Amino acid sequence: MEAPTSLLTLCANAVGDTSFPQMPAIINNPDQTAIALLTCARRSVEDLIRHNNGGWTALISEWNFTTNAVTITGDVTLGGSIISNCSTTVGLQAGIFNYAGNMFPNNSIIQSVDSPTQITMNQNATAGGLAQRHVFGQAGYQLPTDFKSFVDSTMWDRSRFWAMRGPMTPQQWQLYKSSMMGKASIQRRWRVKQHITLMGPDNIPNPQLGVTYFFIDPTPTDVGSQLVFEYNSNSPILSALGNPQKDWQADTDGCKLDEYIIELGVRWRMLKRFGYDYSTEFDEYERAADVYVANDGGAGILSISPDPDLGLIGPWNVPESGYGNQ
Repeated sequence: MEAPTSLLTLCANAVGDTSFPQMPAIINNPDQTAIALLTCARRSVEDLIRHNNGGWTALISEWNFTTNAVTITGDVTLGGSIISNCSTTVGLQAGIFNYAGNMFPNNSIIQSVDSPTQITMNQNATAGGLAQRHVFGQAGYQLPTDFKSFVDSTMWDRSRFWAMRGPMTPQQWQLYKSSMMGKASIQRRWRVKQHITLMGPDNIPNPQLGVTYFFIDPTPTDVGSQLVFEYNSNSPILSALGNPQKDWQADTDGCKLDEYIIELGVRWRMLKRFGYDYSTEFDEYERAADVYVANDGGAGILSISPDPDLGLIGPWNVPESGYGNQ
């Protein structure tokens, strides 16, 4: 794959046949022309992203992750919320792991991991015992660092060959989490919501530290089931090493989107910014962007005749009587 055009080259091409001077550098250059070029490049990328409501194929990524659960032993007192003398608390996290068992009420969640040997739940125990076995399923999974939005209908449980239901509304989520209906269902559902982490870096309390998670119901109690979804990335820029970025950070950075159209976008914006007529350049940009949208990802063939669906069972292979019995 050919390396994308660098920011410096892109800006040079955009104003190559104009009266604007060529800049030796763009990033961290105090020259007003360089600042204007960087601003126009940023706006051109942002505008081009919004030009395609369906999302650019160059910005669509696939996120694969696996379910997780942790099994421990510990002591529980009837009516208490603490699990003490835990064999381990490694890997457990408050608000993310749900209890799977019969010693705490339905949908009990870890409220805090107090120490390497103690956990506090958000509900009181309905039974007690020493050295009891406890299973905690991970319900929440962090989204990709460059996540912007989901690509609809791409959430699958590959281990079960099932599509996942979602996104759930808060009302639907509580229906499944709180009613008997949820107990009778095994197909996985999902919802996105923010979890407030009570402890920040170095175990310093930080109630404002919020992280958005992909929550699953029923809470997985298995380890290693393969889940997947596709999403739109919020990082259209690539560093010289190919690392995705949200913004231009160096003159050597490139862009995942079509550089020629970005050049056109920079060009008309520069002309407008400095008071020149830009109508011709703007029209050229709009036409090129529309063609880019139309060609992005290809298109299916539309037929005016019925689709030739593959039917394995139909009136042509079902007998009028007997239905296969001898």
